[in-house]
Amino acid sequence: MNFQMSTIFLKKNLQGKEEDVSFAVDSDVTGLNIIVDPINTASVVLSSAGGLKMYFSKNAIGDDAKKFSTQSFSEYQEDVLEVHLNFSGKLSTTGVWKIAVEGADWLYNVAVFGFTSIVAQAFIDKKIVSDYKFPKDIVKLGVSGNVREITDIFFVDNIGHSASNFTYKFNESEKYVAGDNKTQHVNIEIDKNPNIQLPLYALIKGKDAQGHTFERLGYVGNHRGLFPSDPLTVDVGVGSELITKGQSRPQVFFEVTNQGNDVVTVTFTCSDQKYILQSLSTYRKVLSPLESTIVTLTLNTKGGVYQDEITFSAKAGSVFVQKKILVDVDSFNYFDDTEPRIDYSYTSDCTDVIFSKCEKGTWTIEITAQDLDSGLLQLNTIPKGLYVPNSYTAGTTEAVKGFYSDSCCNPNLKIIAIDRLNNRRIYTVNAYHARWSPGAIAALVLGIILFILLIVLIVWLVVRWKKQKESYDLPTYRGGGI
Repeated sequence: MNFQMSTIFLKKNLQGKEEDVSFAVDSDVTGLNIIVDPINTASVVLSSAGGLKMYFSKNAIGDDAKKFSTQSFSEYQEDVLEVHLNFSGKLSTTGVWKIAVEGADWLYNVAVFGFTSIVAQAFIDKKIVSDYKFPKDIVKLGVSGNVREITDIFFVDNIGHSASNFTYKFNESEKYVAGDNKTQHVNIEIDKNPNIQLPLYALIKGKDAQGHTFERLGYVGNHRGLFPSDPLTVDVGVGSELITKGQSRPQVFFEVTNQGNDVVTVTFTCSDQKYILQSLSTYRKVLSPLESTIVTLTLNTKGGVYQDEITFSAKAGSVFVQKKILVDVDSFNYFDDTEPRIDYSYTSDCTDVIFSKCEKGTWTIEITAQDLDSGLLQLNTIPKGLYVPNSYTAGTTEAVKGFYSDSCCNPNLKIIAIDRLNNRRIYTVNAYHARWSPGAIAALVLGIILFILLIVLIVWLVVRWKKQKESYDLPTYRGGGI
């Protein structure tokens, strides 16, 4: 059996003592990870299905998680409470659990993950509907694990509220009996077009193999193309001071985005070579799918002329991502108002695909960016999803290459390149109009100019040759006597 962490409960922006913070735990769950962010000075009361109450606060003496099992524990990272419960040998875990946060007059978030074989997966695809001009969005759901049947499906937004941007009513005919732990699929056609507004979760309820109620949240993401998607990305934010002066307090902004399908706890660290690091704005953050956070690095530069290489690291479980930057102190003395260079070419496009059958085609674009002056700060796309096989250092003057792929139902892409002095170049491309890239157009224009110059040269040579041929010397007459 393949067990992994799966989202059971997620609600954000709660305030005060919330009576509806309850969730169902089924017999397939072998452990829980509960996160309350931030806890500050509040206390948390966790009630198990068996009636055991556990109390958690920063000032508590001892660890109440140990009451549940000797393998269980709780920990505090800054203002985040994490409770890890191990169900090994416990009999009274199945049923409804409750969480009460007492003494909180601020907004807080609660997330619950279960170690289980029952996992919900979801993504958006396109479907051709008869008598309809454009493809419609459908949500494809997959439920794998020890499942007997699905009893209901809801859609909620990223803070746990019912999604109102489209309607869906569960059809009893979509119930099924699972067999051999294979993934069971349900395709749901969305009543509203145009596209679904993300972020969005599918809340799937059902019965496990023992007949107990289960609940799983599956993040509804776009079905992507040919290239692997990094579950965690780090970009250097616009406005970061990578060219600065000595004896100053410049700041660098790192934008960390959870591109995965689950809520994750991300920890941050930083190191450098010249010992000019002062502080990070935070060292830990809980991120929902598609959620971003800005981590601010403050520097304390020393006098002198030097360049420092700084490495920012983000870790979520087994996922570890690093971003390197170059910071120049009093060593960049010239003015740069030149935009970075961008070139792109399609390795496949949609020019031969009919839009009404767009789901049958995909396109791929190769993008290269370079800034020879102050150095490239970032290369990105809208929508996000640029795959850069060789990670680059922010501030590099070398060429950076990336790839992007998508369905012909999503043909538009904006390409953005920014250098360290905030000069930027933006291109908007469409896979249905993919014949000419800037490089191809430049090559064509250059070819035309060279062709015109060649014609002018040939005409000049012909005219010159003809003039030489027609010229001759007049005869000389010598006079005599008459």
